[in-house]
Amino acid sequence: MIQSPKTIGAIIKIIRKKQSMTQLQLAEISGVTRNYIALLERGNRKPSYDCLEKIAQAVGIPLGDIVLLTIQCEPADDEITVSQMSQLQKRVLRNI
Repeated sequence: MIQSPKTIGAIIKIIRKKQSMTQLQLAEISGVTRNYIALLERGNRKPSYDCLEKIAQAVGIPLGDIVLLTIQCEPADDEITVSQMSQLQKRVLRNI
């Protein structure tokens, strides 16, 4: 199950940065606004399934991988770092 909005937002931000994308680029490709991407990344909004699917397609990874990255990954001080992730999550992230 997807955790808190802060968790999913932090994962989206990690993936976006790993792909060397700006918020604007992700927004344009996914079809959501840059402002909404920023709200998601700050944990101020919880994305719908449809929105999360658009983001997954925009970054070219399966939605299941994004969900896997959020499982059991609660942010410390409102930010997730790679060091807080399990080995399986790190493996998924390396393949992005």
